[in-house]
Amino acid sequence: MKIFGVRFGFLKLVSLFGILLLLTLTAAIVVAMFVQPSIHSCQMYVPRKTASGMIAIDSVASYAQREGFVVLLQELASILTSNLFDSPPVPEMKELVAGSHLLMVGGARTPTALRRARQLNVRMTLVDDESMRSWSEQAVGSFIGIADFGRVSVSEPQVVLQAVRRHLEASGEKLDGVFTLVEDHGPLVSLIGEALSLPCSPLKAAQTARNKYLVRKAMESKSLPVPRFWLIESENDATQAAAHVGFPAFLKPVYGVQMILESLLGGNEVQLELMIHNGKLGVLQVARSSLLSRHAGRGSEGEAPQARD
Repeated sequence: MKIFGVRFGFLKLVSLFGILLLLTLTAAIVVAMFVQPSIHSCQMYVPRKTASGMIAIDSVASYAQREGFVVLLQELASILTSNLFDSPPVPEMKELVAGSHLLMVGGARTPTALRRARQLNVRMTLVDDESMRSWSEQAVGSFIGIADFGRVSVSEPQVVLQAVRRHLEASGEKLDGVFTLVEDHGPLVSLIGEALSLPCSPLKAAQTARNKYLVRKAMESKSLPVPRFWLIESENDATQAAAHVGFPAFLKPVYGVQMILESLLGGNEVQLELMIHNGKLGVLQVARSSLLSRHAGRGSEGEAPQARD
């Protein structure tokens, strides 16, 4: 084959294609360092963009070293063809989920998720704020609109469950699953899932996972290592929290207006993503976060406190 008058063999074409993919990925990461990212309509602050971008590049290189350059090219080609030809990035998944009817809770402005559902031949019913109806109806099979959904979904979840029940009874449809892309709606998904006998995380587990204080208490009850922490519900708790936790420390939001004061630990931060399905534990991803200097967390001897083993 000739390209611009130069003859290329098959292996050279594959190599050229791989190089172009890697250059495109690198360019995308570099651009991301200078563009203000957003999720839905919310702008995000990303500290140390350059460091984060370099870690992203390092992650790609580590993946290639671990899985092989050919596998990396296959992954990149899958992403590229998915966007160019509107096809699912993992064709095998379509065989597993095609024809399913899923309820999506919130996240109307997530076109990628809705496009993936269409590519996989998955019928979607979306429950979200009533103001999203005209925007969403063309992207999903059915829409359940609830006024002031953001507040109602958290403070009155039974209202959402009742609206879903009414819709299913009126339409005669059945659901195969329920999910969300919005962190706040995790407990709501479990509430709906348990009420409709759909696969889901237990409601108690979902409620615990959304509350950093309850997570720390649950870990502590199982003798797992946790940093010192104290729940702060009012200014009257601040003195007691400081005495128990000590410094350096930092404040974390629990949920709503509650906070916890937690001791600051030094060392590298590692993120481990797991999934339990039918009692089987699977590792989705292991990643390390950007190494940010913590001058504010230095002790009197100039060394950051270390995490307990």
